Amino acid sequence: MLAALYWIFVLFVFVGLRYADPGWAEGGVPLVLVGLPWSIPVLLITGMISMIPGVGQFMATDAGNFFNFVVLCGGLNALLILGASKVLHLLRDSMRLRVVAAVVTTVLVARAQLIMPRIDRDALERSTPRDVPRDVVHVGGAVGWWQHCTYDSARNFDTCRIWNRGGLILEDGEFVPHDGGAPARTDELEITDSRYGPYEVRLCNGRILIPKAREGELK
Repeated sequence: MLAALYWIFVLFVFVGLRYADPGWAEGGVPLVLVGLPWSIPVLLITGMISMIPGVGQFMATDAGNFFNFVVLCGGLNALLILGASKVLHLLRDSMRLRVVAAVVTTVLVARAQLIMPRIDRDALERSTPRDVPRDVVHVGGAVGWWQHCTYDSARNFDTCRIWNRGGLILEDGEFVPHDGGAPARTDELEITDSRYGPYEVRLCNGRILIPKAREGELK
């Protein structure tokens, strides 16, 4: 019972915290803590094999994180609580149990990959600050910021407003292209995710908008 409760708690940390607020799960720190001591070698090994083409991409997915921290780290600690020798004896003597364990693990990993993006979207929608446009875009990871831009055709410039996750306005005013070119038109103002900082608005076409008032500083 104790082993089952522990594993359910690890599952809650993986799913429940992100459902409540994706910022709580930023960097995977809660998962690393509940998965100790196995989470440390798993992080080191994952870092080394992430350079292998294909494998590294899987490790960065929800399925990869679920397998590493919930299945491996959580499972190993649950085995220790239950009694590792007893579990290994059962697995060694029962082919059926091994097949069931492999199937259940595969199904759970696949479900995590399908469900977690929906949970993240739902959590972000619930945490959207009040009085922001409906088409505001969240960027920068779990603890990120919100960005919204419009093109003023009459004056031929772009206006952007940026909020932090708490709803505080970080920047509001005219933005200019970092490349020094013409302002981005309405059909170009499709914002993509950014890990470079809240004051850079990165567009899907590869262009970057920065505040005109801080153009020299940011360039």
